[in-house]
Amino acid sequence: MTYTLELEIAQLPITINQIGKASIWHTQAERKKWRNLIYKAAIWNRPQYPIKNAKATLTRHSSRQPDYDGLVISFKHVVDSLIFNKIIEDDSPSCFKAEYLWERAKPKQGKISIRIEEVLSDEQVPRTS
Repeated sequence: MTYTLELEIAQLPITINQIGKASIWHTQAERKKWRNLIYKAAIWNRPQYPIKNAKATLTRHSSRQPDYDGLVISFKHVVDSLIFNKIIEDDSPSCFKAEYLWERAKPKQGKISIRIEEVLSDEQVPRTS
């Protein structure tokens, strides 16, 4: 059986426009905040070991739709927090495939949802004969 993790966090990560205006101290605080939020959200369902080959669906629920690169960049601290909290091993393209989505939410009801699935390599798939 493969590992799957589904999280929903009732906060929104900052967008690139907000990052551009933020000081270095603000972005460090944002990084620390997301490390803590991911830790708390996943504490009861963390994998036994960091996933080496992961497929992720990262969805931003907000009242305003960001452009695609803004959507992806807004998840930077979130994905880094998945690594920091030992949920995934790495976010390089050979280890981490991600789909970034947006869904409309009412104002002040923004959130993100995260689905991480372990993908088995051909060597890990059980053979039947």
